[in-house]
Parts: sequence; C-alpha cells; structure tokens
Amino acid sequence: WISGAAVVNAFYSSGRNQIVFPAGILQPPFFSAHQSNSLNYGGIGMVIGHEITHGFDDNGRNFNKDGDLVDWWTQQSANNFKAQSQCMVYQYGNFSWDLAGGQHLNGINTLGENIADNGGIGQAYRAYQNYVKKNGEEKLLPGLDLNHKQLFFLNFAQVLY
Repeated sequence: WISGAAVVNAFYSSGRNQIVFPAGILQPPFFSAHQSNSLNYGGIGMVIGHEITHGFDDNGRNFNKDGDLVDWWTQQSANNFKAQSQCMVYQYGNFSWDLAGGQHLNGINTLGENIADNGGIGQAYRAYQNYVKKNGEEKLLPGLDLNHKQLFFLNFAQVLY
C-alpha cells in the first residue's frame, strides 16, 4: 500500500496515474451515509475532483496515462494552459495574508493546488447539480436556515481548511 488505511488524506500519484483515498477519509465531515448529499458532494466530492484535477495541473500534465514523464500535450494545448495558468498565478499572487504581516501568496508556488481546488469544486458542484436534477432536492436540515447550495459550499470550506 502507498498509504495506511486509517490516514485521513487523499492524493494523486503521477507516477502511477492514480488517485488514492484511504478509508480514513470516508468519515464526516468528508462523507457520511447519514448526512445530506449536499454535504457529501461538497466534502468528498470536492476532494475527488481535486485529486483528479492534479492529473492535469502544472505537474500532472507532464505525465502520460502510464505515469511516464512525457510531454503529451499539443503545443496549442500547452500554450492555452500556460495563458490560463498565468491568470491564476496573478489572481492568487495578489492575495495577502494578514497573519503573515500582509505578505502576498506566491501564485507560482501554489499553482498546482490552486488549479486542483478550482477544478475540484467545479466538478463537485456540477456533479451535485446533476444529482439534484435526477433525484430532486433533499429535505432541508431541521434547525438550520440554510439551503443545500449553502450547505454544499459550507462543507467545502470546512474540509478545505
């Protein structure tokens, strides 16, 4: 095994071209059969999307389907990726962190995680919308004045940080 079963984490292995989800992550707040699907999609759904996206981020894009270090993208795809990535580098590079004395994030150093976070939340939310379209809205949780869209993003924020 690459990781122990009780580990509460998930990761993408570029050399194996696989995503790994140890059993330890399949518990609240990430996942529970007893919580609403909006929470599950915002939790484990986002993590699954995040790890899949790592296969196409600034590092994962350099490995082919067999996990070999190969430049397999067309030049046009690589150029488009670089242009889109620069937008994200700029956006995240302009965030400052008050707890660090107003220092700015380094958008280059955080690019892979930023790509994975943005890709993961987008994939998870689209999947949740498809679930709702097929199965209908779930009942609201008693005692909370929150709809399921709000619960989705609330759990996303909870598991991300």
